[in-house]
Amino acid sequence: MSADLIPDEPWDRIAASLPPRQQRRHRYPGRLPVSDRVALAGIIYVLRKGVAWRDVPIQVVGCFGITGGRRLRDRTEAGVQPAPHH
Repeated sequence: MSADLIPDEPWDRIAASLPPRQQRRHRYPGRLPVSDRVALAGIIYVLRKGVAWRDVPIQVVGCFGITGGRRLRDRTEAGVQPAPHH
């Protein structure tokens, strides 16, 4: 799924530039977060196809489009990646 959108070689370079993930709460940790690679696949899908975040097919990408959108927003606000221009 996400490996089709993001090959291993570029992913290795991208993963090295991402900040470490926050620690989960010990008590009531909630759901496991989606991996950064899967979230990035959702972002790439939206940019390539020009669809809305809600229209990202979970079967193709591996997560809901809203998840990718939130991850993009969080990374952009943190200054990790620039905002996309579409």
